[in-house]
Amino acid sequence: MKIEAKKDNEASRRKISDTPKVDSLWVSILAGLATMAVPLFTQYWHFIALSFPVSAFWRCFAALRSVICVDLWGLEKLASAFGTILLFMGVGALVGSPIAASIKDWSGNFDISFYAMGVLMTLSGLNCIPLRKLRVWELQKYGEGVKD
Repeated sequence: MKIEAKKDNEASRRKISDTPKVDSLWVSILAGLATMAVPLFTQYWHFIALSFPVSAFWRCFAALRSVICVDLWGLEKLASAFGTILLFMGVGALVGSPIAASIKDWSGNFDISFYAMGVLMTLSGLNCIPLRKLRVWELQKYGEGVKD
């Protein structure tokens, strides 16, 4: 019975993630929105309820990073695109905490820090949405056809 439940769970996950209508870029947008929601919660159970969507979206973004690179830049540029993403993530990790702390020192609480970081995450996801159409246009323009 446990094996059947596990197979059903895996099959339902594959149905969602393999659906062509599911866009992997929306995961980063949802993670940004969940980050912006942190200051709105004031009780312990609020944070417990928020921990699932935040962890799910962040975990999915980590798993889908290479998929997003292939979607936006193609398989032939995966290594350089992935390296560039990791470079910017490293810079963000290096300067993000000091910036959040300085915003907290300036404002007196962390609310503005969560709003600012959530807005930046959401904008980064929104910024990547037109890139897929641009890639298809470039491939058609140079006669290479659309590669998946």
